[in-house]
Amino acid sequence: MKAEFPAPKHIEHPRANNHMAKRNTSMFITAPLMLGFLSISPAQADADPTVDQIYRAFRAGHLAQAQKMLDQVLRDHPDSAKAHFVQAEIDAEEGHQDLARSELARAEQLKPGLPGVKPRAVHQLKTKLGLQAD
Repeated sequence: MKAEFPAPKHIEHPRANNHMAKRNTSMFITAPLMLGFLSISPAQADADPTVDQIYRAFRAGHLAQAQKMLDQVLRDHPDSAKAHFVQAEIDAEEGHQDLARSELARAEQLKPGLPGVKPRAVHQLKTKLGLQAD
């Protein structure tokens, strides 16, 4: 006859009551996912990179990656003044002044005054491009 020793009460087995946790949380995870698949198109399934992700890649020296991410954002949101502004900043940093001026003009055309962009960033970019800053 094999003797069984109960676990001390102060030590909980790592899987104790885990089946209930899985059952309860799986419903909350599965239902939104299923509903989400009904309302998301394949184009939306690939989330666009954030501005922060683009800047981080650029600052880390991953210029091609940053440009690829920005290309995706501009493709998905061609009327995003913020995306055109970020493109202008990157073009300016890479020494493509004419492209940067063009992207900045497009951004300002889309959203005059560039609300949502830090005024200091706009001023710095305009100064870098030799444009009269407001």
